[in-house]
Amino acid sequence: MLCMFDICDYGDGLMCCYTKKKPAYADDHRFLGVYTKAVSLHETQMSPFASDIYKRACSIYNVNKAMGVAYEIVDSYNAHGFTAQESNVLFLTTYGQSMSRIAGLLNLSPRTIESHINNLKNKTGLRSKEQLIQYAIFTRLAQRIPIDLIFKKTYSVR
Repeated sequence: MLCMFDICDYGDGLMCCYTKKKPAYADDHRFLGVYTKAVSLHETQMSPFASDIYKRACSIYNVNKAMGVAYEIVDSYNAHGFTAQESNVLFLTTYGQSMSRIAGLLNLSPRTIESHINNLKNKTGLRSKEQLIQYAIFTRLAQRIPIDLIFKKTYSVR
C-alpha cells in the first residue's frame, strides 16, 4: 500500500489529503487498477510542519494557480538503517529547516538534533550536512515524508 500527503487543486484553492493507494488484482492475478481512498485534512489535524508545507503551497498557488505537491508517507527510513527520529531529522534538514526549528518541531534539544545528524553521517559514511541532503535527494528519501511529520500527536489515521 502506498500512502501519500497530497496538496492538489480543488475548486478555487488547494485541498490537503491523506491518500492510501492499493493495487487491485483479479482472481487470476491480472492487474485491474488501483483502489484509492482519500481523506481531506483540516489544518487542525496537521503537524506544524505539514501545515507549513500547506501554507507555502497555497502562497505559490495564489501566484501561478497551477501546482500540486505530493509526498509518499512512510513510517521511517528504516530500510536505510535510520531510526524514526533520524528519519524526521533528515527529512526536515533536507527541507531546509534550521537545527533550532527542527528541535522545536520535534520537541527535542538542538544538541539531540546535532547528535541525530552525526548518527546519520556515521551510518551513511558522509562527512557533512550538505552531503546528507544530497544523499536524501539522490536516494529519493526527500520525496518520502515520515508520517510523524504529517499528523498532530492527538490525531491518528492508523
